[in-house]
Amino acid sequence: MSMIGNFRALSPRLLEALRQNPANIHAVLGIPTEFSDNEEPAIPQELLEAGFSDGDVCEILDIQKAWHGVYFLLCGRATPEGDTPRSQAIMGGREVGEDLGYGPARFLEPQEVKETAAVLGSISADDLSANFDPETMNAAMIYPGGWDCNDRENLQWLLDACVEVRDYYNLAAEKGFAMILHVIYLIGTWDQDSFIPWTQSSKSECISSFGAL
Repeated sequence: MSMIGNFRALSPRLLEALRQNPANIHAVLGIPTEFSDNEEPAIPQELLEAGFSDGDVCEILDIQKAWHGVYFLLCGRATPEGDTPRSQAIMGGREVGEDLGYGPARFLEPQEVKETAAVLGSISADDLSANFDPETMNAAMIYPGGWDCNDRENLQWLLDACVEVRDYYNLAAEKGFAMILHVIYLIGTWDQDSFIPWTQSSKSECISSFGAL
């Protein structure tokens, strides 16, 4: 089982359509509603008929299990406090739609996206690295755990994800788009070879207390 962090930038008018009819959230976020080998379109048929197109969305950004660690590097804590741009980037926003397994998706308005993009662009790698403390992160149960094993590689994994998030917010801000943030709780067969996400060398060494998730 895994908790996966995803983002999707979308046009303000598509966000408004989702707020009016949250049942379309699965399709817009690329979450299948049933087991199928067929990829579901990003824009449901009823929205296509209403004049929406693929131009109303950006490709999904998937930072896998890095979402909680990225949040910790940005904010220095495990859970959200306040609505600062740093906090909003990963775990902020207002809820829309049903529970996706780890709570409903959340959205940021275009102006909030611009503010968040500006703040993310001002944060250096050194600033982020200063918050990387494997012992503290393990004690705070920052997902997925095992931070003190191959800590340099774990830090680089998180820094790379931070760059992806920053660039994605910049793209959304340039387009004047809103943002959907969500964490999906994936249920599957856990095994040692698939759980640890950050380095191949760590797979046989770092099975954390989160292995049951």
